[in-house]
Amino acid sequence: MSEGNVPFPLTGPDAGELVKVFQNLRDYICIHQPVFDEYGSVIDARFVWWNDAYRHVRTKPVEYGASMRDTYFAPEGAVGYVRQAWTDGYVYQLFELEPTTRDRYRPEGAHVVLSIDWQRLGDYVVEVGSDLSEYVALKARLQDQESLIAISNRERLLAVERERIARNLHDTVIQRLYATSLRVAAAMESVGPIEAQWLGEVSTTIQQTITQIREEIFDVTERSRGSLHVQLENALAPVVSTSPVAVEIVAYIDDVSEDIAEYLRATVTEAVSNALRHSGGTKVVVTVDRQNEYLVATVADNGRGISDESKLGNGLVNMRKRATDLGGECKVESEVGHGTTIIWRVPVPEWWM
Repeated sequence: MSEGNVPFPLTGPDAGELVKVFQNLRDYICIHQPVFDEYGSVIDARFVWWNDAYRHVRTKPVEYGASMRDTYFAPEGAVGYVRQAWTDGYVYQLFELEPTTRDRYRPEGAHVVLSIDWQRLGDYVVEVGSDLSEYVALKARLQDQESLIAISNRERLLAVERERIARNLHDTVIQRLYATSLRVAAAMESVGPIEAQWLGEVSTTIQQTITQIREEIFDVTERSRGSLHVQLENALAPVVSTSPVAVEIVAYIDDVSEDIAEYLRATVTEAVSNALRHSGGTKVVVTVDRQNEYLVATVADNGRGISDESKLGNGLVNMRKRATDLGGECKVESEVGHGTTIIWRVPVPEWWM
């Protein structure tokens, strides 16, 4: 019942199991024995037991019986927490290590936010520390996601407004221009040659305006409906233009957030490039679809296949890194003689589609 040669202070039939539980926790646990003055006030504390997590997180060595005043960087504060826990039974501490002090507990440059519970247990005070750094980082990510939601909503509103304007142009403005063109044509029959020539030029200008508006409407509609497909086509154009291999793109979704789209374009480009250079096949199919809360992109070729993923080199490493950065995964399915399929899968929030 010990951590190294340090005796576990609590006894009983379950003490050994407690040691196992405490040692496997990620939380930092240290048991202190208060030191009193002649008036019964807590003036110090000594280490009597600690788990591996506590020992690893500290830069100063911890030894059995060592004084808190000799080993803590802010001993007055630490002793104060022991004193309050001894008197009140419990006290909570929360602090963030600043750049000038964070190396006391972690490697230089680490970001550390600690939550400490000080609790009296019989003749001891137990210190339990939890590293909240991951939660702080998660909170920052959630704030970033909220910003992305706002950007996405704004972009969607702009897209809706563009389509509304396009419909209005088609349903109202073009009809009025067409009616005006008919009236101009009718007026040309009842005026002189000079006026008729001028009205003819007006009619031509109106027809050119109608054509231009219709082209703009078509462009807006195509961009709103096929943006992701177009992005992939543009990204792959330099890669496939000099290759005899047929490349087909099938996108069942219109768009995703720009950060995901950027990684998706890079991944598809790298996967297709690898297939064109190394597969020996005649066709590559790129498919992008949504499966529940995930965006799934596959790049499949009908080439010779591979028996060892290491043959894909840094390309596969890069693709997997992009997937893991977004909380997803990238895997390879291949059989010699039957082609290779790269499957890139990342979570996509509900509001993106």
